[in-house]
Amino acid sequence: MIKEELLREILKMDTSDLVAINRYLAGIIKQNRKIENSSKAFEFQVGDHVSFENRGCAHTGSIIKVKNIKAIVETEFGHHWDVPFRMLTKTPVCKSTFKVAGEINK
Repeated sequence: MIKEELLREILKMDTSDLVAINRYLAGIIKQNRKIENSSKAFEFQVGDHVSFENRGCAHTGSIIKVKNIKAIVETEFGHHWDVPFRMLTKTPVCKSTFKVAGEINK
């Protein structure tokens, strides 16, 4: 069935049929995300420098713990985030240009 035909048929369905289709599709999406996440899990290890996005804001940090489906990432500001592997991207380590208060240049 072509996508346009499928969409036309969906418009003819009653609420109970739409709810059933929604549950079915949500299950497929959940399974696809599990597969994607588990395949990416082997790409990361403790100490890797990574980036991820949350609500439109980019964050970078280092992995401090690897779990089954997520990693704990400590950002440059010391915050800890529990991030699914599928949201992580390895990034090169860049030296920070800011200085800690009271630090002396050498």
